[in-house]
This record gives sequence, structure tokens and C-alpha cells, in this order.
Amino acid sequence: MARPKISLEAIEDAQPAVPEPAPVEDDLRQAYIEALRADTEARKRVVKATTIIFVVLNVLVVAFLAWAFFEDIELMTRSPQVLKPVERLVTPNVLMTLIAATVVQTGSGFLAIVSYLFPKGKQRPPELR
Repeated sequence: MARPKISLEAIEDAQPAVPEPAPVEDDLRQAYIEALRADTEARKRVVKATTIIFVVLNVLVVAFLAWAFFEDIELMTRSPQVLKPVERLVTPNVLMTLIAATVVQTGSGFLAIVSYLFPKGKQRPPELR
């Protein structure tokens, strides 16, 4: 059996058996993009969970306040002379305290979310600029 003749041009035009690796910069850029995507998804989950917690807690505070107010009204209509204004469940101080606490809680929650979503010191790595 005769061996086929191989020319020098055929060897130079042949594709290498092992492909050349991609440049390191492309790998770093790809890894950075994947890390950003994963970080964005994690941030979305945290924001959703935090928002749900705030909404539920505030609804519960309002429901409790409504319940206490209606209990006060019922006690006053049953026996007005027994329940003095100082002994009521819902007083102006209670209202102001609950409203202020809700405002502080919501403000601090949104501040936490914004500082988590937009950190001040975090920048792109120098090799990807």
C-alpha cells in the first residue's frame, strides 16, 4: 500500500487539533458579567423579601390599630362613664407613636435597600475598564 504524499502547503493550511484558548481578558469579562447577573438576581430577591416584610408589618400595625379603636368605641358605647379618656386604648400619643415608628421603619428600610442596590465604593475591576 502506497503512502499518500503530503505537501507543505497542506500542513500549513491544516487546522490545529487543539483550538487556541480564548484570551484571558475575554474570560475575565465573561466572569464579571456572570457575577453581575448573579448579584442582580440576589439583590432583586432581597428587595422583594424586604418589601413584602414591610408591607405585611405595616398592614398588621394598621389592623391592630383599627381593632383597638373599634374596641374603644364599643367600650364607650356600652358604658361611657366607665372608660375615661385616659384609659382608652387608642390615645393621641399611641397614634403619634405608631405613625412615627412606621415612618422611621419605612425610611430606614428604603435607605437600607438603596444603599444595598447602589453601593458607593464598588467599581469595576481595573482590568475591565
